[in-house]
Amino acid sequence: MKYFVHILLLLFLMLPAAAEENKDHLASAEELYMLGQYELLSDNFDQAEAYFNQALALDSLSATIYTSLAEIKLNENDFEAALPLLKRAAGLDPSDTQLLARVLNLYVYLGQADEAVQLVKERLDPDPENLFLWQSLAELQYNAQNWEDFIDSQIQLYLLGDSNVQSLETIIQIGLKTGEFDTMMNALITILKVQPDDVQVLGAYIRLLYLIGDDELIHDELKKLATIVSKPVLVLQQLSLYYEQKKEYDKSDSLYAIILADDPDATSYNNYAYNLSTRDNIDRSGLEHALDLAGKAIDSEPDNPAYLDTVGWIYFKMGEYDLAEYFILQSLAVNADDADVLLHLGDIYARRNEVQKALEQYNKVLELYPDDKAVLQKINALVPDK
Repeated sequence: MKYFVHILLLLFLMLPAAAEENKDHLASAEELYMLGQYELLSDNFDQAEAYFNQALALDSLSATIYTSLAEIKLNENDFEAALPLLKRAAGLDPSDTQLLARVLNLYVYLGQADEAVQLVKERLDPDPENLFLWQSLAELQYNAQNWEDFIDSQIQLYLLGDSNVQSLETIIQIGLKTGEFDTMMNALITILKVQPDDVQVLGAYIRLLYLIGDDELIHDELKKLATIVSKPVLVLQQLSLYYEQKKEYDKSDSLYAIILADDPDATSYNNYAYNLSTRDNIDRSGLEHALDLAGKAIDSEPDNPAYLDTVGWIYFKMGEYDLAEYFILQSLAVNADDADVLLHLGDIYARRNEVQKALEQYNKVLELYPDDKAVLQKINALVPDK
């Protein structure tokens, strides 16, 4: 039972000690507790401890009495003695998270972090979805730099719905910081197997693959992902982009044939159209095919700046610069600070020998990305003495 101390209690202490001799044990325990609390507030620790122990003899299941006894030991800097008292109190009142946190902090302070971890795990056995316990375990593992265990705890927090983005980003940042790439990849795959429609995790995993930068790994993992996630089109798009970069166009085209047959959305039409337009060996018929695909994307979302840019770029590759300029300007009207689109507009002006207009667009790109070597090369080509 918990007892609460306030002004009325102090008044109660002033009553004659001989009042009502026929009180039951619980009332007597309460009275002794209040006497002990009064002595504790007066810094009379020995007398307070004596009263609390007498109360405990009458009410051995009181978390509050154990906590008060622990407070005495803490005030005396006897942390070793305080720990079992706080632990007993936390065991009697498992719903009190602040009390458990004090126990865990005291374990850590005394250099017994392993015992703290063990205590949390014991609590998790009967209560495996307790967010506070998982958060506490993760914090202990982080402080001990047990990165593999820490990431496992973050997985559980993510799956339990606790600050999803935060848990996910923590997994990624710790993995990048420590170089625990395998652990991090396994963590994200574990989440995807449980939540195969989690686009957020899928995006993080793909981003991780490209950060690692191993071509063979990217290829193998993307193929594996396509069998796990509920929306394989997102993976197939990345895999097709991989083949584009490797100039394995037959494989890329085969994948897009699957994508457009299964899930012909605007993004897929646009991405394939743009990929086609960037190929070195693309001919007029290929560009017309790309334009037809981009047109389907525009039909779905007429004001999408990325789709407008794709149409403009295809017209540029076809040598139809006025139409290219029109669509690129339409794209910039929606998003004026897109460096890629500004670069495309500069290329249109450069191709038409409108040097000042081209330089104006290239300089806008440099304002966004001052060290962009590709843009600097374009400027130097137009104005060699710059």
